[in-house]
Amino acid sequence: MVTEFELEVTRLGLKTPDYVASIPLKRWCNQNRNRVYVPEWLLAEWGMKVELAIGANTQIPTAFDSVRMRTFRRDPTNRRCTAHLR
Repeated sequence: MVTEFELEVTRLGLKTPDYVASIPLKRWCNQNRNRVYVPEWLLAEWGMKVELAIGANTQIPTAFDSVRMRTFRRDPTNRRCTAHLR
């Protein structure tokens, strides 16, 4: 599977040694770093950080949240458990 980052560097005609010096790639990465994969080493080279949550009301769900939202009910006819959202 090809990432959007890889598509962009191909479109720009860049090779890995050229990434850091490319102004168009730096601009693209800055605009898309919170939305798509950008190599961590490249973000570090440019001093960019990924914002995990954007906006005051944004919450990142945890594994605990997904388990807490489910209840399990036993189907008496075939004795299997199924998950239902609360």
